[in-house]
Amino acid sequence: MPKKKINVAYLKQIARYQAVRYLDQENVTSVGVGYKVKDGKQTNELCIQFTVGQKIALESLDGAGLAELPRSFKVGDVEIPTDVIERSYKHSGQQIEVKRKPNRKARMDPIQPGASIGHPKISAGTVGCVVFGVHDSKEYILSNWHVLHGEQGSIGDTIVQPGAYDDNRFRRNIVGRLVRSHLGPAGDCAIAEIDQREVDPEILELKVKVSGIAEPELGDSVVKSGRTTAVTYGIVSRVHVTVKLGYGSAGVHHIGKTRRAVSRKRSTRVLSTFYPPPTSHERACK
Repeated sequence: MPKKKINVAYLKQIARYQAVRYLDQENVTSVGVGYKVKDGKQTNELCIQFTVGQKIALESLDGAGLAELPRSFKVGDVEIPTDVIERSYKHSGQQIEVKRKPNRKARMDPIQPGASIGHPKISAGTVGCVVFGVHDSKEYILSNWHVLHGEQGSIGDTIVQPGAYDDNRFRRNIVGRLVRSHLGPAGDCAIAEIDQREVDPEILELKVKVSGIAEPELGDSVVKSGRTTAVTYGIVSRVHVTVKLGYGSAGVHHIGKTRRAVSRKRSTRVLSTFYPPPTSHERACK
C-alpha cells in the first residue's frame, strides 16, 4: 500500500510543537523539517529532523542521562519519519564597520577620479581620470571641454574642486589651471594641471587606476564612475560615431564619441570616452 502524502504546512506545525517538547533536552540543538539523510546522502523523503550536539549509541543514553528520540510520529493514520543529525550551533554575529560611500560633491584632498570638478563659470562635472604628458611626464586631470573650459573659459583659467554648483567658495576650492582643451572630431575633452592639492589616480568606488587606452569594440562591457550617477554600467552599442552638437555661443561642432547603452551588467573595462554636455535643464554634468 503506497504511503500517504504528507502535508508540508501541517508538517511545519508539528515541527514547531515538537521543538517545544524536545529542545529542553540538553543534547538536542534544533528541531525542524528537512529531507531524511541515509548513508550520508540526502533523500527526497520529508521528515522531522533533529540535530544533536553529539550522537550517542542507544545503549549509552541512560548513562548520559538522555532519552531516546522518537523514530517517527504518528498523526492520525499518517506516520511521519524522523532523522537525527550531529550538528551544533553557536552565535557567530560580529560587529562590522559600515563603510560610507564617498561624497563625490565635497572638497577632496587628494582628488580622485569620479569627484566633482569644473571651471568656476560652469556648474559641475566629473574628474575623468589622471593622465601624464607625453613630453614632460607631468600629471594632469582629464575631463570634458564643457566641464573645464566651457563657453566662457580660456586656457590658463583656474579650476575648482568641487565644481561651483556643489560649493561656490571659489578661492577656497582652487586646485589648478586649465592647460589644454579640444572640441571636435577627437572628442569633448580638456586637461588641467593640479598644483594646489594632491591627486590619487584610483577611481572612486572602482578601486582601479587607468594604466592605458584601448579601442572600444561593439558589445564591450564598460563601467563609469561619475559625480552625479556614481557607478553605472553599460554595453558599447556604437563605435566611431560623429555627432552634431550645439554648444551655445561656442557654436555647432562635430564630436567624435562612442555610444553606450545603459545597463546594470557588471563591467570588464573602465569607460574613458567623453560624452556631450547636458541639455539646458541638466546643467550638472555626469
